[in-house]
Amino acid sequence: MFYRRYGAGVGVSDGVLYAIGDSNGSVVLISAEMYRLSDEEWSSIYDMNLSRYRPVVIALDGLMYVKSGVKSAASANIEIYNPKIDTWEVMEFDESDVFPGYKIYAGMVINGPSHFKTN
Repeated sequence: MFYRRYGAGVGVSDGVLYAIGDSNGSVVLISAEMYRLSDEEWSSIYDMNLSRYRPVVIALDGLMYVKSGVKSAASANIEIYNPKIDTWEVMEFDESDVFPGYKIYAGMVINGPSHFKTN
């Protein structure tokens, strides 16, 4: 990991762990990093548009959804990271529009698609 992070939002998708946002102790970060398990190596990804401290991260259908954050002006917005093109998109957050038919509880998707497995 390139930056010291306190309470980063974390998500896993396609064998990649993402550490997103948070604080280095004095500044709330817009940066994000990924750890590819197959390479055992950290890499930086494109910065978010908004800084977020302790964001909620949801991995769904190959995208990373980043919501809220403590002390964040970004709380009404959601950012969506597409790893295929290394870009973030900001949109107004309305849970029913972004995740129709789902409920979000602290980053968990309930009643998700059939490829979600529970044991």
